[in-house]
Amino acid sequence: MSKFARGVLMAVMCCQFGAANAAAYGIGQLGPIGGQGLGPNLVYFALSPAPVNRAACNNHISYQFVIDISNADGKALYSSLLMAKASGLSVAVQGTGVCHPGTQMETVSYWILQPEQ
Repeated sequence: MSKFARGVLMAVMCCQFGAANAAAYGIGQLGPIGGQGLGPNLVYFALSPAPVNRAACNNHISYQFVIDISNADGKALYSSLLMAKASGLSVAVQGTGVCHPGTQMETVSYWILQPEQ
């Protein structure tokens, strides 16, 4: 992927998912991405290294974040996370400080693809 295309992706794919509260924040490689057992429109993922903080409601050991893919923003985030994982790019993720009901995982406020080092 060219540097120009990567820059365009970084600019276009930075999505807002709500106001940021005191919440998890991390920069790293994407760990496992999945959705089995959460519900038809929920996908979870982890960062490595783990985020600096966790929302008080986040009691899940392996996964820090969950996204709802029933809307366009969630689908765009999921698509770009898969692209980042496949490309080996790092991401910066800011949580909302609020967990999705029943998941014990924090929802995403915003994320940014990180340029290659």
